[in-house]
Amino acid sequence: MGIKKQNIFITFFLFIASSSTLLAASISFVAKNTQGEKLEEVYIYTSNPGITSRQVRNVFVFENLEIGTYIFYISADLHKNQTKTVTIRFKDEQIVENIVFEEYNVTLDTIELSKTKTTNIGDLSDDILTGSKKIESINVQDINGNKSTNNARQIFGKSPLTNIVVTDGAGIQLGIGARGLDPSRSSNFTIRQNGYDISADALGYPESYYTPPTEALEKIEVLRGAASLQYGTQFGGVVNFKLISAYDKPFAIKSRQTYGSYNLFNSFNSIGGTTQKGIKYFAYYQRKSGKDYRPNAEFALNNFYGHIQMPISDKIILGLDQTYMNYLSHQPGGLTDAEFEVNPRQSNRTRNWFEIKWYVPALTVYYFPNAKWTVSSKFFGLVAERNSVGNLGPINRSDDLLSNRDIILGKFKNVGNETRAIYDYKIKQKQCYLSTGFKAYTAKNQSIQGIGDNASDANFTLKEDENINNDFTFPNQNLAFFAENIFHLGAKWSITPGMRLEHINTNARGYYRNKTTDLAGNVLENKLTNENLNLPRTFVISGIGASYRLKDSLKTKEIYTNLTQNYRSVTFSDLRTNNPSLVIDRSIHDEKGYNFDLGYRAIKFNKYKLDASFFVLKYNDRIGETLKKFSDPVIVLTTKRYRSNIADALVYGLEFFGEYKISDMWCDSCNYQVEIFGNTALVNSRY
Repeated sequence: MGIKKQNIFITFFLFIASSSTLLAASISFVAKNTQGEKLEEVYIYTSNPGITSRQVRNVFVFENLEIGTYIFYISADLHKNQTKTVTIRFKDEQIVENIVFEEYNVTLDTIELSKTKTTNIGDLSDDILTGSKKIESINVQDINGNKSTNNARQIFGKSPLTNIVVTDGAGIQLGIGARGLDPSRSSNFTIRQNGYDISADALGYPESYYTPPTEALEKIEVLRGAASLQYGTQFGGVVNFKLISAYDKPFAIKSRQTYGSYNLFNSFNSIGGTTQKGIKYFAYYQRKSGKDYRPNAEFALNNFYGHIQMPISDKIILGLDQTYMNYLSHQPGGLTDAEFEVNPRQSNRTRNWFEIKWYVPALTVYYFPNAKWTVSSKFFGLVAERNSVGNLGPINRSDDLLSNRDIILGKFKNVGNETRAIYDYKIKQKQCYLSTGFKAYTAKNQSIQGIGDNASDANFTLKEDENINNDFTFPNQNLAFFAENIFHLGAKWSITPGMRLEHINTNARGYYRNKTTDLAGNVLENKLTNENLNLPRTFVISGIGASYRLKDSLKTKEIYTNLTQNYRSVTFSDLRTNNPSLVIDRSIHDEKGYNFDLGYRAIKFNKYKLDASFFVLKYNDRIGETLKKFSDPVIVLTTKRYRSNIADALVYGLEFFGEYKISDMWCDSCNYQVEIFGNTALVNSRY
């Protein structure tokens, strides 16, 4: 927007803000750079206890202030930090402070390592409530790690009790779990990018085969199990990858070329900028290729992302994202313990291939009807494939190079909308926040298993229709409504109740083939068995949290707790039948339980950070398989595998994280930074 329009907006917002406080004293900050351009990624903290703030665009308002002196600590990435001292002399005084940020002057022989850390103590983060919840915000740009290979152990090194599985040496696919949950494909987390789903199917197939490159990330938000009220399924919580939205300059281009062992090559190239009219844009292209330390393990990846955000008016901002990734990997296959003992670098599979195609479009509408309301509506979709070919049997089954290969094809299509609103209001001069919204989602996915050719290339074409072993379609619908509210009971206490209404309908429609042959290979039976399963359900989950905050000087301390119900939806694999020896329990249902947190955290501005907590994860009705005897018309009793809700789990323990900027012990204004951090957990579990 132009300068005049921007000034009109600021004047209008400050008028609304001052009117809403009923002439109570307030201090407002308007943040700009030296060119007069607005800055929105600004962090403002005050040492005075019990003060709440709100933000609309680049205007920050601290309301309901008493007469006295207030100290504010203000920072913005790539700009010099500031300290402001403001004095309120009258009970209805309205003060407006214009903050002009000066950029760091960077020369080739100077590297700026010191960046402001964001605090995890607060009521809001973008358009979600974070009060009383356990949340970690990982500033990716601050990490001194191997970003070209998405090294998860470095990226999530400061996230307590995060267990990581590495399935490739180039960091193409992320596998993280938490609190004893399976880390495979990060399937026990809800995985999001810029706030919208990017997994194959958040309910029926919650595995994520696409991971954004670390070089394109601004931060990663990890919200533990209490996220279920605002985000829905998964006991682990939510991992939200927030990509860079723009560069500060009108136009900038960055390129990083990385070479490594085993022919690793990573090329990351990006452009971005911010125009004078407030239009932000960012795009990157990544090419990654290489080999692993074993033969038959080469890979190649192409990844593209484009983002543009533009203000339509003072009240509406539109954002458009386009993400595409394709990935082809030659897979060396597994090894038995004996084979690994002889030579861990050998490979017994020369014909196994794995392919991923992932396309995610998203449209986001931000709406600011007035100073009290903030509304965001995200429209998103997914068109993806997950394909594999080769000898996909047990690792001790030798690969006959003349035999036909197995093929598994997965095709995913889904579309959805998630709309949420934050309402900022007061009860008896106490600040409150209401978060409410809904999610509507529909998907139609397909899984096919069959026989391919006997070649050695990456051919994912099924040989003939009669060689299809099973073919299932999985229609899936989800409609959810949620509401959560933070009530401040005083300067230090707050309470956060919430609930979520879910309606889910998971379906499995298709057939599997029972084909038997004699020793000469003659077909004795070729029978198709049809399946049509429908699992609709509607239920409510709820939760409550509380927080006690004590602020003094530059320190912020908080005791927090929450108890929140969780669930994990029945997945497609839970409903699919592969052969006659497997029986699905017709009363199979979602896995349910709760997460409990009780913790203490403290932060001293740009000095230290501490978070210690006790947690309980109760996981009921876990789905699995057991053996069960069934009556048969011919044989009196027969034993079959039986898939149902067969187990409960209880996981509890202590999590601790602390970091300290030790370079401040001997230098107040160093041009370098030395930190030490510790991350540990004590866990006990029972199944």
